[in-house]
Amino acid sequence: GKCSHLVTEFRQIIQTLDAYNELSLLATAMGYVLLLDRFRPMLLPRHLNDVYMTLLFLERLRLWIANKYGRTSPCNRFSKEKMIALKGQRKEEMYLRSHLYGLEQALL
Repeated sequence: GKCSHLVTEFRQIIQTLDAYNELSLLATAMGYVLLLDRFRPMLLPRHLNDVYMTLLFLERLRLWIANKYGRTSPCNRFSKEKMIALKGQRKEEMYLRSHLYGLEQALL
């Protein structure tokens, strides 16, 4: 019924936030390693393509998260524990977003 739909929706949001956060860490680490002077002579276009593709994918995930979170945030459809978990994941996502912005600026 309605409760199982809410549980599924909550799981989707948390799993997407987890994926976003992990992928953000990976993209940031890869990007900053590629920007080190010692790796510049070995830098190939495909390396940058991988980082750019990851950044574009993360942007799409971020928009999906914002859309889903925006629809669920105003109402208290989830339990207090679930909302705390969701807010913790969102806090990490927002922190990582600042690192991704720095990486985007360094690459462009």
